[in-house]
Amino acid sequence: MEADYGSGHAAPGNTNRWNYHPANAHHINIHNVRNRSATVDPPKAHEFWTLKPGEKKVEHEPDTRTANTEIFTLRAEDHTMGNLIRDSLLAMPEVTFAAYKCPHPLDNRVIIRVQVDPKSDMRPVDAFKVACEEAIKNLEIFLRRFKTSYDLTRMSQENQGQGNA
Repeated sequence: MEADYGSGHAAPGNTNRWNYHPANAHHINIHNVRNRSATVDPPKAHEFWTLKPGEKKVEHEPDTRTANTEIFTLRAEDHTMGNLIRDSLLAMPEVTFAAYKCPHPLDNRVIIRVQVDPKSDMRPVDAFKVACEEAIKNLEIFLRRFKTSYDLTRMSQENQGQGNA
């Protein structure tokens, strides 16, 4: 058998065509080919941030490779939440290791690994809860400061507009 050079034809001198070449595939319905491409479209934007029915927002399991370590999986989240919680965890003296990863850009999960000092009374679950509470407090402070700054800027712009009239 002679080699197929990928041009749709067999080797030079051979008149047999490649049977699977699209030009020879009269049985393919072009409408089916076009409709198949619709099934590989990326998910809608809201699907990244909503949970499927029965899906839990946070799950955790012990890491069997390392003592005092647990792995937390957050669904419908991305790097923003992962980095925020990791920073809160690393600010705690009881936490010896904290890291996160997002497995794939189309997979809207964040996996956070937390290890606590075995000498402390804190468990990884407790550290995770405290870190989430700290993150919420920090976001509330940020929101309050942002609103204050926004209101002051708006008032300043309104006062400048009245002075020019």
